[in-house]
Amino acid sequence: MEVLITGITGFVGSHLADFLLGKKGIKAHGIVRRHPKTENIEYII
Repeated sequence: MEVLITGITGFVGSHLADFLLGKKGIKAHGIVRRHPKTENIEYII
């Protein structure tokens, strides 16, 4: 299954990405602002 997460660098989006990437068969894509705060997802990217 493929999932699109809008606001992936935010609090909820980053936790959702972390949760989903721990599941088998999930491919997550994210949308961010032009100048995102990536510190919430640095461990993922």
